Amino acid sequence: MRYINTLHEGETIRTVYLCKSKRSAETRNGKPYDNLILQDKTGTLDGKVWDPNSQGIADYDEKDFIEVYGDVISYNGNLQLNIKQ
Repeated sequence: MRYINTLHEGETIRTVYLCKSKRSAETRNGKPYDNLILQDKTGTLDGKVWDPNSQGIADYDEKDFIEVYGDVISYNGNLQLNIKQ
């Protein structure tokens, strides 16, 4: 498991976090995406599922523990996880 407070921009990770919150939204182009707040005992991390209907994205809800695979990026000075699976 990778703790949130040890993540660095440019890493690709696969680990399990609590989905503290989940909000479905649309991009400016009208494409759906999910905005997540992921949490572990060290903090929280913003997560984005840019294609929530793609293969490899299972059904999940708030308060579920979910396995995520994605890239850690920096956006507006904060770390964010772009979730692929």
